[in-house]
Amino acid sequence: MIITLSGGHLFAALLLTAAGSIVLGMGLPTTAAYVVLAALGAPALTELGVPLLSAHLFIFYFGAISNVTPPVSLAAYAAAGIADAPALRTALSAMVLAAAGFLVPFMFVYGPPLLLVGSPFEVVLAVLTGSAGVTALAAATMGFARKPLGLLARAALTGSAVALIFPGLATDGVGIAVLLAIFWQRSD
Repeated sequence: MIITLSGGHLFAALLLTAAGSIVLGMGLPTTAAYVVLAALGAPALTELGVPLLSAHLFIFYFGAISNVTPPVSLAAYAAAGIADAPALRTALSAMVLAAAGFLVPFMFVYGPPLLLVGSPFEVVLAVLTGSAGVTALAAATMGFARKPLGLLARAALTGSAVALIFPGLATDGVGIAVLLAIFWQRSD
């Protein structure tokens, strides 16, 4: 069904699989979520050419991150109960704080060197650009990078994070340049 709905396009299939993994992962322990998702989500991704390890880590990651994704947010609701804080506000805050985590599984698929598949140079480059992408998205969602950020800077950092998902020197160069330009602004 994922392949049919995505029309055979990998990015659309990843979005559908991510949504399905989050929904199916809500309310289940991580192990049970993975077992269910391994049978339902991974085969569609491998059929579209995603390496087996990347496909399984993709579904596992989204199944686990469902614990901080509203409306169920088991981990966030448990934390809210302990802190005696409003449950929904805590769940939304948890999702915002974990927003960079929603980017990482896409990096597994589009950058296999991040999973130590490739030459040492490719692996180091993937780790550095992946770290930069997560930093860019975290700064964009939090609205702070050495100083409070305006809407334009936050949009630019989001674009930088998206550019850093896809491997290639051109996209990595653009993503890193935008990230550095925003982080190195004068903080008067």
